[in-house]
Amino acid sequence: MKEKVIFLVQHGEAVDKKVNIERPLTDLGRKTISQMGNFLFSQNIIVDVIWHSPKLRAKETAEILASCLQLEKLLSEYKELEPEEPIKKTVRLIQQAEEQNIMLVGHLPHLSQLAGFLLTGDEKKEVIAFEKGCVVCLNYQDIGITVVRWFLVPSLLMH
Repeated sequence: MKEKVIFLVQHGEAVDKKVNIERPLTDLGRKTISQMGNFLFSQNIIVDVIWHSPKLRAKETAEILASCLQLEKLLSEYKELEPEEPIKKTVRLIQQAEEQNIMLVGHLPHLSQLAGFLLTGDEKKEVIAFEKGCVVCLNYQDIGITVVRWFLVPSLLMH
């Protein structure tokens, strides 16, 4: 199996569901995702496709990143990336994908479980301390044959 690069992205900060049930990104959420996207672009990070959950906060995060990375036409929505979806469905999507550099924009606990499973074979192992707007870059060959290449949190980009 050819190695893939998987980028796991937790959506940006969203408004509280008491304020808006749809939970769009806050102004700060939009700003931090834009900064992250612009930084990734400045570092020549190559992404072939961006997959996101149907939830508005993930969709908006993916759209901002796609705009920064000039990938607007390469966005796809997957129910499999919703917070409570079984990660094995997402793993199947990754394994079947032709693309080599896949960015997944989603939520906790799904992303944390997915990272644990890809890295150790155990979805219950929490191996990444996700935070809103962070990007985790993994070199993926197979379950348990995956390594963390780098991990970037938005606070490191704030000036």
